[in-house]
Amino acid sequence: MSVRCNNVGPYPRTHRFKVGILFTAFPFLMGLVGCFNITSTVTSRQEANSLFLKICQTEHNIKPLTHLNGNTLWVYLPSEEPILEYRPSEKGPKKENTPQVSLSLLFLDGRFVTDTFQIEYDIDKTRSYPNDNGISTVYTDEYTRKQNQLLTALFRSYADLEVVPGDYSYTDGIQDEKHQDLVKSYVKTDKPPEFIVIVIADIKKGLEVTTLFHFQDFKYYMTGGIPQEEFIQRNLSELKGLAAIIQDTQGLHLDYRNIAWPEFLIKQITNRIRFKYQTSDFKPSDDDETEIITIAAEALKSYPFSEFSGVKLRNLRDGKDYIYEKRLLETVAKSP
Repeated sequence: MSVRCNNVGPYPRTHRFKVGILFTAFPFLMGLVGCFNITSTVTSRQEANSLFLKICQTEHNIKPLTHLNGNTLWVYLPSEEPILEYRPSEKGPKKENTPQVSLSLLFLDGRFVTDTFQIEYDIDKTRSYPNDNGISTVYTDEYTRKQNQLLTALFRSYADLEVVPGDYSYTDGIQDEKHQDLVKSYVKTDKPPEFIVIVIADIKKGLEVTTLFHFQDFKYYMTGGIPQEEFIQRNLSELKGLAAIIQDTQGLHLDYRNIAWPEFLIKQITNRIRFKYQTSDFKPSDDDETEIITIAAEALKSYPFSEFSGVKLRNLRDGKDYIYEKRLLETVAKSP
């Protein structure tokens, strides 16, 4: 099995689309975290999907299309409203003659081959002179509103699929586990999809934002189980342009595939590496090998996937390979 994720070169700091999307889109959701009660009585994915579409249409006046493939739910929302807009900075254009020296991620490629996560990278110190034209590209308020509406509707409709209406919990963990096993033997409920892919498209200009996340991460975030900063790193967002998007009201240009764990995890690892080297306030050290294997180990530790033998790093700058067996990764990952 081979899954590949290509990422060539850093993206401009004024266009932090892949990791910046949630900084602009989630302030609204921050006020809703922990404020939802699980009250609906859906027990199947079909019922949850119907409820999701109903909430979107009756409460938000939006009409997304949904497609379930295996354990992946795709949500496509075509719109003629723009996704991006230009805004001026308060200080205007700025140019400095003092150079900045920093570590730059020049190349990053991740793949899953047979049973090993393989990561290739090229990192070097670069010298640059800040040159800001005073213009930034941001997501529009309309886009942010639609994304938040989709996310809250998803939570309200899918978060309680495994919850039996009228059931209760015991404070004693062992007693509660026995009770839940007994309930599930009598009442059958579907599990929510493992992965959600939301695609919001500007079908006039041929632009779209695709956001992929693990549904359990989303549920944890919405109920206050993980902080916003962690959820942002676990989200995989990408902006792209394609002529086939123009006037595609049915999402025909999309490949509605089932997302497998290796694909999600290699994207998760490379996303966290980019975040560390291009966005995080906590700058990486000069020890590239330690930084990257720690990021990979922490990402793998966060999810219930164990069908791999280890992680292989390849430093393109010096041509060296570093192999870490799975049993060593737990000692590498930082404690929570």
